[in-house]
Amino acid sequence: MRFMQRGYAAPAVFASAVVVCLHGVAAHGLLRQPVWEPDGRHRFLVFVAIYASLTALLIAVRPRWTLAVLAGAAALFTCVAVGPLALAGVVWAALGAWACGWLLWPRARGSVESPAAVQITLGLALWAAAVMWTAALPLHRRALYWLLPVLMAAAAWQRGWRPRLPLAGPAARGAAAAWAVALFPLFAHWLVALKPEVSADGLAMHMVIPARMAYAHRWPFNVTEFAWAVMPMGGDWVWTVGWQLGGEAAARLMNVLLLGLLTWIVAERAFRRLHAWPAALLTAAMLSTPLVQHVTGSLFVENATALWLTAAAVVLVESRLAAGRSRVALGVLAGMAAATKFGALAFLAPLVAAAGGGWARLGLLFLHRLLLACRGGGPVDPVCRARRYPAHR
Repeated sequence: MRFMQRGYAAPAVFASAVVVCLHGVAAHGLLRQPVWEPDGRHRFLVFVAIYASLTALLIAVRPRWTLAVLAGAAALFTCVAVGPLALAGVVWAALGAWACGWLLWPRARGSVESPAAVQITLGLALWAAAVMWTAALPLHRRALYWLLPVLMAAAAWQRGWRPRLPLAGPAARGAAAAWAVALFPLFAHWLVALKPEVSADGLAMHMVIPARMAYAHRWPFNVTEFAWAVMPMGGDWVWTVGWQLGGEAAARLMNVLLLGLLTWIVAERAFRRLHAWPAALLTAAMLSTPLVQHVTGSLFVENATALWLTAAAVVLVESRLAAGRSRVALGVLAGMAAATKFGALAFLAPLVAAAGGGWARLGLLFLHRLLLACRGGGPVDPVCRARRYPAHR
């Protein structure tokens, strides 16, 4: 009992779990499995040297512009490696998604801590949902995908949308170095995403859907052709947006965009609540797991699922669903998570349970009134039984 009262129980449990995990790693030889090819190790070390040299120079000379210069260098290398069209397509999609998300929830700035990231995420979810709803119709042509962001941006601009990205980073050298360390794994994943698709799932499914949409302008949902033709495809509709705008390279870069938005949401909250270096190490730890490299280096949908779920949790916790638009945003994000992967239902269950206080009453009221309408009765509030309305025929 004294052991529990002194607060040693949680650290002891955590240390025991770490020991068990390390024993499992050592016992099963996970560190001895072949991971790197000699050429890959050499190229990665070259990338590390370039990244470290560039960031060290920027932190010493202009720490505030470290992140902006790194982003500019990545954009320039992307244009050289896969062509400017792929980069332009991803930027265009992000801009249109931002405008679309702003139109749905223009007052997100007062409700969540990273409104721009949440609005872009929400806009991408809406765009993917629109592709999903119209996938069977022969409407999906490249010109339309380039036109939609213009229409969204024009409509948002008329209503007061003025997009501003924080180009300047922290002025302190220590904070700039922490951000550079935190984002290093993200740049490593981006470098892998510039390569062509090689995974079995990507070549057999996740590239087939956007390629067919670009070629035939529709998806037939024909299970006699593909057994998985009616599986949840929320992430594949995001790849479709990228493919229509810039081909395979843009579709793969859309995966990096999703991971970047997820990193934006997580890192901003970590850096606001912790000191710079603990926040940087936590962000880097999230990004450096092997699974993240696996699902970002190939066209898997886990980044989309994680982004929808994380943004939905942020909307629920930070906005407390005080505004009607926040409830719509939560519904869109949760719905797209369920429409992306069945496994998301395990994470959606607690979210829906946490958000179900007011929604349960509305659902019960709607169901009751629907039953009364089928019977020809008038509207009755089942929660407030003291109020009765006369029935009408």
